[in-house]
Amino acid sequence: AAAVSGMARSAAGAGSGPRRRVDSHLHLWTPDTEHFPVAEGAPALPEHLNKDGRGTHENFVRLMDEAGVSQAIVVQPINYGQDYSYLRAAMDAHPTRLWGMFVADPAVGASEAEAWLER
Repeated sequence: AAAVSGMARSAAGAGSGPRRRVDSHLHLWTPDTEHFPVAEGAPALPEHLNKDGRGTHENFVRLMDEAGVSQAIVVQPINYGQDYSYLRAAMDAHPTRLWGMFVADPAVGASEAEAWLER
C-alpha cells in the first residue's frame, strides 16, 4: 500500500515543486519566404495558415506564455525540406524555450550529417 500511495503522490507531483509544461510537438514557419524559402518540390503552406504570422516563433512563444507552457520541441515542417534555417533562427531567438527536432535525410551520408549537427 505504501508503494501505491508513493506512486500516486509522484504522479500527482506532490513534493516535486511546480510542474513544467512542455509542448512535445509543434511546427513553426514564417511568411518571410525571401529569407526562408519553401524547399524545391515541397508543398507551400495554405495561404490561410501563412498570411497572419500564426506559425512564427514569436507568435508561438506568446501563446506558450498565455498557456503556461515553459518549453517546446519544434519539429521541422515539410515545407522547408532539409533547410533548418528557420528552426535554427527560432532556437537562437529563444534558446531556453525552444528545442529542435531534426529529421534525418537518408540521402545524406553519416559524415555530412555529423558536420551539419556541428553548425
